[in-house]
Amino acid sequence: MDTKSLVPRVHIQNFSEATAVSHHWGYADRVIPCTNDPGSCEYLDIVYHSHDLGMLYTGIIWATIGGILLLWAVGRHFSRSQPSGVQLPTQVGEGVPQRRSALERLQRAVPSYARQYLLPDAARPIFGRVTRTQVLTLVVLTGYLTIFSFVGIVYRAWRTPVKSVPGLYQTRSSLGPWSDRIGVLAYALTPLSVMLSNRESILSLVTGLPYQSFNFLHRWLGYIIFVQSALHTIGWCVIEIRLYQPQPTVGMEWIVQEYMIWGLVAMIILTLLVILSTPWGIRMTGYEFFRKAHYVLAMIYIGACWGHWEQLKVFLIPGLAVWFIDRAIRFARTALLHYNFLPSGHMGFRSASANVLLFKDEVNGDVVRLDYDHPQDAWAVGQHFYLTFPESSIWQSHPFTPISRPVFGSDSQRHSYIFRSRGGETKKIADLSMQRIANMSQHQESHESLMADARLSVVMTGPYGERTMRELAPDSNILCIAGGTGIAYVLPVLLDLASRPQTPDRHMTLIWSVRRRSDIDWVSPELATLKRKCRNLRTGLHIYVTRASEDTELTQLAVSEKTSANACTKDVNHASSSDSSDADVSSALSVHGVSKAELGLNHIEARPDLDSIVREFVAGTIRGGTDVFASGPGGMISDLRRVVASTNKGAEVMKGDDRWDDDPRRRKPADPEPDWVEELKRVVRCEKMLLSANNDIKRDEFTFIASTVESLIATMSLDNFDVSHNKRLITGLFQGISQNYDAFMCRSSLYTRTGPAKKKPANDEEGRQLSAKLHSMFGFPTPLAEIKDLSKHPYARSRVYDLRNYTDKNQWGPFRNDGSMRVDWEMIESIMIVIGNNSFFGAHMMPSRLRPPWFYPLDGVVPDLDVESGNTPPNYMTLLRQPDLSLDMKDPYGVRGIWSRIVCFLDYTDLYHYNFDVEARKIPSDEPRPPLDTDEAIRHILMDLRITDVTEPGPLDSPIMPVVHFKGKSKSVDVQWDPNANSGIRGSVRLTPEGER
Repeated sequence: MDTKSLVPRVHIQNFSEATAVSHHWGYADRVIPCTNDPGSCEYLDIVYHSHDLGMLYTGIIWATIGGILLLWAVGRHFSRSQPSGVQLPTQVGEGVPQRRSALERLQRAVPSYARQYLLPDAARPIFGRVTRTQVLTLVVLTGYLTIFSFVGIVYRAWRTPVKSVPGLYQTRSSLGPWSDRIGVLAYALTPLSVMLSNRESILSLVTGLPYQSFNFLHRWLGYIIFVQSALHTIGWCVIEIRLYQPQPTVGMEWIVQEYMIWGLVAMIILTLLVILSTPWGIRMTGYEFFRKAHYVLAMIYIGACWGHWEQLKVFLIPGLAVWFIDRAIRFARTALLHYNFLPSGHMGFRSASANVLLFKDEVNGDVVRLDYDHPQDAWAVGQHFYLTFPESSIWQSHPFTPISRPVFGSDSQRHSYIFRSRGGETKKIADLSMQRIANMSQHQESHESLMADARLSVVMTGPYGERTMRELAPDSNILCIAGGTGIAYVLPVLLDLASRPQTPDRHMTLIWSVRRRSDIDWVSPELATLKRKCRNLRTGLHIYVTRASEDTELTQLAVSEKTSANACTKDVNHASSSDSSDADVSSALSVHGVSKAELGLNHIEARPDLDSIVREFVAGTIRGGTDVFASGPGGMISDLRRVVASTNKGAEVMKGDDRWDDDPRRRKPADPEPDWVEELKRVVRCEKMLLSANNDIKRDEFTFIASTVESLIATMSLDNFDVSHNKRLITGLFQGISQNYDAFMCRSSLYTRTGPAKKKPANDEEGRQLSAKLHSMFGFPTPLAEIKDLSKHPYARSRVYDLRNYTDKNQWGPFRNDGSMRVDWEMIESIMIVIGNNSFFGAHMMPSRLRPPWFYPLDGVVPDLDVESGNTPPNYMTLLRQPDLSLDMKDPYGVRGIWSRIVCFLDYTDLYHYNFDVEARKIPSDEPRPPLDTDEAIRHILMDLRITDVTEPGPLDSPIMPVVHFKGKSKSVDVQWDPNANSGIRGSVRLTPEGER
């Protein structure tokens, strides 16, 4: 149609007889007074009044949205400011949970109730795989909009005469104001729809929810806008084509008006947007076409809306602004990630270069793995990046979650991704990788399922998404469930947790469902790392193979069936596989530098029974709640939501029975529940004695006070702010009160020789050993170290270098000389004083390398959670007897590695004269040698140790842990060659019957 034939909008108002104009925001100006017939004037009154109310209601809607977001943001701020997890008391053992108040229990019970009823899927045939929470949000929003669509309108009809045709009447009704109302609401919702679709989402910043969680509301809000627009169009078509007279004259004149043409264009574009956004439309056209068409059509739609009713551009401009800001921030993110130093030394844009591994799978689609390092800051676990592959297309990007763990503080981060190629861009990448590999025939592997690596350029944007670890309670148990490539989402969670200190009772489990056994190769390096790091943790790794018959590379595996009331599964131990199967797996893993023995993972040939898995996991936890991380096929996620919802029991949480009242001090499940009344009385009594000025009372109650302090040290742990209340209490009582330090830390035989009269040794050997043990654990904090302990250095040195103290009975080590292999804490105390003294002076000579140890109260004293938990040792004794595992996997102590150490030693001549000259031989065996003032040599060495054997514990060892034997080399850092420091090393690590390593 020629634009010249378009006519401006016709209005029933009589502009020629008006004397004034009344402005109405978002609508045509009204002329007054009204000189039309009374019915038309009354109709106009209702039209303008309804429109003004409609604009007011849109303001209320946006104010409500803003208020909700404000309250959400404030609530998030204050919820983060409060410590989560167990509230730790300051004295009665660390980690003892207080009885929660009714308000605290209610705060925990309400979310549990909400998950119980709102987590499962709702009306899946209509809404898809979304939770009831999302559907409830949509229902509330729809109800809210419905109310504002009808309120404030006077519903009636008027018959008014047609001036140009005497005797002809037309009908005017409230259908017009109502149609305008829903049209205004459709305009008002446009910027909200754009905000819900943004990747750089302000809604995510405020609520903390990932941007993709708003996709459901974006889609259905689009449907609501479509319905509103359609009803608006139908309403005015009925008015202009049926109710207004004469016809068809009025209808023909109306349809050619410019605003009406743009309205029809907007309605057609909106209809296309809705059709193309349906699952049917996406399947027919492909996702990439849908995405690009969606952008273009959305911009045309907003422009057509502007042409249709310019007065409402107040809603269209924010929508456009939000969209362009989103695009600008995306561009800036990409530029910041890739604007780095070039090989030429100049700054510029440079894409990342990734190693590509291709895992062939003709049945289900090839899987591509990308690995590369990139200079950038660490992202948060759970976040993802959009990757663009310039060698394929610069106009497409896809979201991928790194399976690698971010390392905070590092200048460069390791990126690893896996994805399955099914079609579109991912299929292009797989084909491109295949071509690159074909051109690198010299690097092809004999294992047909795993191809050699190639290089591929990658451009990133991000990171985006939720920070999954931010709200995680410190004692929460973790259940990770993944299907196929969904492992990329859950694996970083476990890798991150395994790299941190953990509470002894935290339980972590990975459930991974794959189609073929060879699919494990995708992430074999990460699985090997996870297994190695989790060897001292309560962690289970379970892999389910659902289509073992498709794995043509593997021979039939021997299985043993287990039948239960809930499921029938087949447990498969890969050690029983055929030799050809093992060879193929080893070949696959060798590309990653991981041996089959190092990975050592069994699998189950069945589909995982999520119901029993979740319930058994929760039933097996000791304390704390359970957080479930999951990613995989839609059916699996829907089933998991149902199971998790049924596991939540708000009523039990309200009663306080939420596994938060267990005592973390109970390292072993069989330990009896402590009597906390007696514990409290004991600690209060001990504190009063230590605060007393009567030193005689302290000496008389030495055993009681020392044993109580030892118990407080043994049960130390950190609260949510990394503060140990036991440590704070003990430090204040002993570092702040020097009399307490003298009375309890200076009662060993060492101070018998050097201390003044007020420093009396303990009455018996056990008392002196207990004092030395307290002193060794407390350390030598300044200024006490410089004034007191270092002055004892010659006497401590005398005990250390007196070779008479090393015999067969104590295995030539710091053990008691009675054959019991109990620790000689007096010898430990002397060794620590000698090393501390030498380190103190060595730190002044090498300040950049050395920090004096034990110069802070309780420095390095951490409870031996692994041993005391009672969970890990049986596993290590089981691993000891598995011949296909590497020695490193059997080592509970972490011996292998490169270690930095300070070594102190006497010159051989000085050592010989001190022990074997004429004067030395005159000293009776039951008398100590004189103080040794000869200076020692100090060396900073590096030890490179490897494990040579792991054996059963001996009769003098703890039976719950193996003995680890090692060999290695040491090298001096100070000088290039030093025969005393550059040498071979061999030894063993074992656990004593007392639980000391």
